[in-house]
Amino acid sequence: MEAVQAELYQLMPPLTEDEYRTLKADIAERGVLVPIELDEAGHVLDGHHRLRAWAELRQEGVELPDYPRMLRSGWTEEQKRNHVRALNLLRRHLSKEQLREQWAAMRADGMSYQAIAATSGVSDETVRKSTSKNLEVQPITIKGKDNKKRPAKYKPRKPKLPQAPKLTIFAASDIGEEKAKAEAKRVEEKGESDQQVQVTIFSHETKEYYTPPQYIEAARGLMGGIDLDPASCKTAQEWIRAGAYFSMADDGYAQEWFGRVWLNPPYSKEDGESNQDRWSRKLIAEYKAGRVQEAVLLVKAALGYKWFEDLWWNWPVCFARERISFIKADGTSDGQSKQGTAFFYLGPNVDKFKATFRQFGRVIMPEVA
Repeated sequence: MEAVQAELYQLMPPLTEDEYRTLKADIAERGVLVPIELDEAGHVLDGHHRLRAWAELRQEGVELPDYPRMLRSGWTEEQKRNHVRALNLLRRHLSKEQLREQWAAMRADGMSYQAIAATSGVSDETVRKSTSKNLEVQPITIKGKDNKKRPAKYKPRKPKLPQAPKLTIFAASDIGEEKAKAEAKRVEEKGESDQQVQVTIFSHETKEYYTPPQYIEAARGLMGGIDLDPASCKTAQEWIRAGAYFSMADDGYAQEWFGRVWLNPPYSKEDGESNQDRWSRKLIAEYKAGRVQEAVLLVKAALGYKWFEDLWWNWPVCFARERISFIKADGTSDGQSKQGTAFFYLGPNVDKFKATFRQFGRVIMPEVA
């Protein structure tokens, strides 16, 4: 493989001797599992220690395959540095002082308090108080969880609800739109008004939420790629990058699935039945039929529900250590989940699943092999 430059983005504290020795032994046994991330110039963004261990083992005569790699192109220097820090904040065992230093550096590179908090699993206020003590000069602009730039002192205004005209019929969301339209039609047909009746929707809500990039990258590294995301949207594909995806309009539940699948089912009900349950059973059926070769399923940790107990009984699971800040279909964050989440794995590479996902939480094997 061609030479890469490994030191420019080594922004985190080095591993201890014991940590590095453990990592090297694992790579000697199974190779590099998580891809080494590079920029277009060949600089290593993530995977410095994995690359060093791989190179040393090769020099020592250990037969290892080439390491997997992932190219990150078109990013600014600030984006590269903050990406490196975000990947490692939860993965590494940092002291409080080391965390504060990383938060201050992320803020100096233009990251919002909310975005920093989301990558660290803490509150916005915790980051704000800590960073203000460690940062002498605030950035001019910051980039939030919605990936938009704003002045650093920007405070979003609460939207004002529209004042209702006399004959406007309101719907609280897309879900209530049909009922509102039916009522408007009834008023017009009965001639209760000689004015045009209109329907106004306060907010366009979605039943679907999408997963932050670090969890997608772990699934991609585990499976070697993502062939299908059956419950998705165009915005989410900016970071999921599946070979194919089904949107709500495609009705992914009714389609035939294939290959390596990433699935985060809609968090809603269909005819009174949990979509988490329906889509999980669909995935298992496709896997058992041989159409799906491997899959990572993300659902809420619904302990006490039969559908979740059935999953836990039969498949390896990683219970996420932190509550995940999911992303809405319009690309904005909806804040931390009110409930814990769990990653289930369907496939032959159980050991690789354990090695890849233990950075996010505790991995538990099924009761039935």
